[in-house]
Amino acid sequence: MDEMIKGFPNKLMLKLSNMIMLDPDINKALYYNKVKDKDLYSLPPVENPISSLKDNKVFIDRRVDKVQKESDISIFINLSNDESYTKRYQTSRFFRTCRIEIGVICHSDCRKTLNGTREGIVIDKIIELLANAKLGGIGEATLEPFSQLYNMPFGYTGYSAKISVDYFNTM
Repeated sequence: MDEMIKGFPNKLMLKLSNMIMLDPDINKALYYNKVKDKDLYSLPPVENPISSLKDNKVFIDRRVDKVQKESDISIFINLSNDESYTKRYQTSRFFRTCRIEIGVICHSDCRKTLNGTREGIVIDKIIELLANAKLGGIGEATLEPFSQLYNMPFGYTGYSAKISVDYFNTM
């Protein structure tokens, strides 16, 4: 499988999406989007979360398209940019910096739960996952703070952050 997917940014997006989909708290918050009056953490585990969530609740390399059809919550993971590593106005031929945008979009009808806001649960867990993750780059990855998305349709809230990872250029 590792040989099928080429390039560090593609491998990183796949790794991030799998981490997110396999986390039990995140996949419950995404899968049980109609449940508002129960403790999300006490719900049964999601069986086969990757096949249940991929391209249905978690979208890789594009913005969410299905969330606007019903009250729902979704996550998108996009390549923001991939450029030569730059420090003190000097660029490197040997290293690159990859930035991945991770976003959470939630409709107001499914937003409130007994555990807090659904997007808040997901965002907090993503921050926790990324703080402890080994992503395969050089050094530690840096995560920008989540900020609100302003180009959302009425009734939706959205937040996104970018994670930066330096890696070796394959030239």
